[in-house]
Amino acid sequence: MLKLAGFNLTRESSQVPGGGLGVFLSAGKAERGSLVALYPGTVYYPTDPIFFQSINNQFMFRCSDGVHIDGKDRGLSKSIFKSCVNRDRFGHHLIADTSWLTPSLVSPLNIGQYVNNRSSGRPANVAYHEMTIPADFPIHLRKYIPNISYRTVFLDEAGNFPPLKIVGLVATRLIQEGDELYSTYISVVDES
Repeated sequence: MLKLAGFNLTRESSQVPGGGLGVFLSAGKAERGSLVALYPGTVYYPTDPIFFQSINNQFMFRCSDGVHIDGKDRGLSKSIFKSCVNRDRFGHHLIADTSWLTPSLVSPLNIGQYVNNRSSGRPANVAYHEMTIPADFPIHLRKYIPNISYRTVFLDEAGNFPPLKIVGLVATRLIQEGDELYSTYISVVDES
């Protein structure tokens, strides 16, 4: 990833007291405006049920339009994600990246759910950016996207999946080797 993006990410103990795991730039640097991570998980639209999945779930991200993304990589959330990926499998094409549920990531960007909130003395250096994967996104590349819709999806007349909401984390300033990524949990940049 260092050659491709100019940086590497790792997940390790946060510098925030009681912050659990955090995401660090372990090599290189990320320039302002660079996509540095994706928020993985099952995508729930406003009419989808999320009650049981949301109990004691600190990884439930709410988008500006009421869409939720469940980035928890264990328990019921993990089972639902894997079930939806297998349900929507398209021939031999995987429809989403499931490696974020394991210690061995296929795409090192797929750890955005572990970015901690900024705090005193630790200003935000990334911002959430809501995006949509278009319907004509190549099926063979969807295996790198760490998101899947909770609701059953149907292909359109052209054989395309419906658009899919995703959330990226974009650098708001230069991030250097050794820096932990911090966001502001209440600020979201919508693409529209």
